[in-house]
Amino acid sequence: MIEEEQKKESATGTKLRQARERLKYSLIDVSSATKIRQAQLDAIEKGNIETLPGMTYAIGFVKVYAKYLELDENVIAEEFKAEHVGEEKKPELAMNVSEAEISKPYPKILILSTILAVGLLIIWAIFSGDDVQVAEVREVKTEQIAVSEVSQDSRTDGITEENAELLDIKEEDEALEEELIVKKTEETHQLMIEKKKEALANEEDHQRQLEEEIEIKKAKLEARQKEKPNVAKISGVVIKSSQASWIQVSDANGNTVFKKVLRPGDLYAVPKQKGMRMLTANAGGIDIYIDGKKLNKLGGKGAVIRGIFLDPSELISRYKFE
Repeated sequence: MIEEEQKKESATGTKLRQARERLKYSLIDVSSATKIRQAQLDAIEKGNIETLPGMTYAIGFVKVYAKYLELDENVIAEEFKAEHVGEEKKPELAMNVSEAEISKPYPKILILSTILAVGLLIIWAIFSGDDVQVAEVREVKTEQIAVSEVSQDSRTDGITEENAELLDIKEEDEALEEELIVKKTEETHQLMIEKKKEALANEEDHQRQLEEEIEIKKAKLEARQKEKPNVAKISGVVIKSSQASWIQVSDANGNTVFKKVLRPGDLYAVPKQKGMRMLTANAGGIDIYIDGKKLNKLGGKGAVIRGIFLDPSELISRYKFE
């Protein structure tokens, strides 16, 4: 019978488990997000509160768990508390009044002393023959006995009030401790959310910067293309590079007029002087145009050719137009 009761799952725990499974979360997922241990989450779902650190902590964990699953944490916490009320072992309250103090015979001594005094007064009144004094003595006796009883009752009431005060203090401490646990867990969860948002924002900024850099490079490339003159509209001899090619142009006296590595798309208009010659280290990477018309290739890719005459008539007779 005991084993069947232990195996019976908590109604509140079942509700939490079903909500978790509906959201397709594992206990590991919830533990990672809420910072509550996986074993404690499992204990809450199964109603094994004896394995939890205490009802105060258990209520705090239940609130955080329910809120993470998008449930009403206050309703779930009240259901959990009502379901497991009385299961937590209550500590015995320590009395400030010792057993020795309670057993002290103060009331007894006071009553006996009062009776003795009243008896003496009665004897004295009888012998004096004063009836009025006897009545007064009886009233005094009654009042003193009543005072003794009130004194004894007040001692008992004091112990009861003290116990009630201790209970109130304990309940206030438990409520404060529960509030602190919930607040700390919520702050941790909120901090994780803020960090994820910050990381996502940084990633978006980085992506935006990359896109801006690409747009700037495209704009620069388009500007360069627009700045380059149209080879078809240039008269005379023009050298255009289709690949990275190094060339050197000299005049009739052997003086270097131009020397550079041309990038793809670069143009060079040969000065209109007789006796101009060219040296290239990549004949297949350049094209020669005369008045906008293209000649055949000077040579293959990577071919080194020296002493190429750049006079239009010499070029046409040797390489022909395409």
